[in-house]
Amino acid sequence: MGGEQLDVKDTTVKEFLAAVAAPTATPGGGSVSALAGALSAALSRMVAGLARGKAGYEGVESELAQIEDRGKVIQGRLEALIDEDARAYESVIAAMRLPKMYQSSGTVNSMSHWGGPAWLLMSTC
Repeated sequence: MGGEQLDVKDTTVKEFLAAVAAPTATPGGGSVSALAGALSAALSRMVAGLARGKAGYEGVESELAQIEDRGKVIQGRLEALIDEDARAYESVIAAMRLPKMYQSSGTVNSMSHWGGPAWLLMSTC
């Protein structure tokens, strides 16, 4: 991370925290937000799973199953966004390092490829 682009699924929590704390641009706020969202989805799935099949929850079994199913999809998408955000921002940094002649042509100003992961993160949650 921070230039070497290691898939977050291949890192430990300790390694990810060290990468976030490192004096590099990535992983940054977008990746951390995606991880927080994925953890939230995982906790929702855990709670739904703990309640399923228990006395008193019979009337909401189908809702609990839906929470588990939807949470799994959301969690997976947010996991992917952790790395997508870092890769996209690395592209922005590379564009910012281009000579001024390219920056004035709109190459740097478009940055639409960077907004994608951030927008997906916001719309997923």
